[in-house]
Amino acid sequence: MQITLLCDVPRFLPAVAKALHETFWLTDPEASIERAIDRLSQRLNAHALPFTLVAHDRDTLLGTGSVLVNEVPEDTVQSAWLSAVWVDEAHRGRGVGAAIVDACCAHARRLGEPALLLMTADEREFYERRGWTVIDAIAEPTVVMRRNLRTESAV
Repeated sequence: MQITLLCDVPRFLPAVAKALHETFWLTDPEASIERAIDRLSQRLNAHALPFTLVAHDRDTLLGTGSVLVNEVPEDTVQSAWLSAVWVDEAHRGRGVGAAIVDACCAHARRLGEPALLLMTADEREFYERRGWTVIDAIAEPTVVMRRNLRTESAV
């Protein structure tokens, strides 16, 4: 398994867009594969946020994850968020998700981010095992979690 920036393997863009569209954006009435491709095209960065990583084995997409910039206008402090972590069902339970999360954290740290935030309703224990802590509860079971990147060694 390799984990690569999507900007370095753009051939995966359509497959990542399809997976994220079907997993996260299908309930959005304005969602489409084309819109998903447009959203992901904004994440084709190597040296800045936002970025997307893909886990792959040769030409087989195993999973993906992104780090985005907080876009809430009333927030005066910029924050980076882990988002859209997805692993193909056939490859779950094999460490792909953990590797994607860790790689996203490592790359964000290299870019100078002090911490990452995320929101989850169903994977709290998974993230806690990876060093994330709950900082806020939205509505049961959704929580906001944080991982401090400053205390981690360089990867």
